[in-house]
Amino acid sequence: MAKSREWPREVVSRAQALNGVLDDMALRIYFASGGDNNADHTREELARRWRLYRELMPVLDRLAECSVVHTAYYLIQALENFIQADPADVFRLIVKSVMASSRFGYAFESMGADVGVRIVEEYLADYRDVFSDDARRDELMACLNLFVSAAWPAAQSLTFRLAEIWR
Repeated sequence: MAKSREWPREVVSRAQALNGVLDDMALRIYFASGGDNNADHTREELARRWRLYRELMPVLDRLAECSVVHTAYYLIQALENFIQADPADVFRLIVKSVMASSRFGYAFESMGADVGVRIVEEYLADYRDVFSDDARRDELMACLNLFVSAAWPAAQSLTFRLAEIWR
């Protein structure tokens, strides 16, 4: 397979434009999902998020396949805002995005690792029943293994605490 620097300029230009569109989509979804607003939400706000999640589901599923690290970072944060709507499937999408973008270094990004560990901790605290499904538990371990392999202390610490958590 040819390295991107060996590609014709037109192909590189089109790929960059496509990456820009995907990145813009993820950023817009992040802000539409509530951005980093972690305040308590009204019933109407939660209903709006649930509807947005349902309507965007096919887009979220395809966008999770994107391997661009920056795009994955915004998408994963947006998905974090949808956890209450559908914890199991949102976790599947988060892992799908982490795995796709890990080919290009997502696990080595400190902000990505911080978000990943924070989300896993939230799931273990509030949505532990998601991991009663073998597939979700396997996804959890695969995701954590990426961050542990990248030597992030928070991921390593969380992994060591998993035995205590499930006692």
